[in-house]
Amino acid sequence: MPTEMKLHYNAKNNSLKGKYSYDLIYSIDEELLPDDIFELWFEEVKQKNL
Repeated sequence: MPTEMKLHYNAKNNSLKGKYSYDLIYSIDEELLPDDIFELWFEEVKQKNL
């Protein structure tokens, strides 16, 4: 089972891309909250779209 799934939907092109990871990503970090993980992902997506 994947430990991380990232789905990117492009409304303009009506396309969906998925990226899956099976490595332990955040489960070993006791200080990151779900909101922190979302913010990290959101910043990553914004940087790719610049």
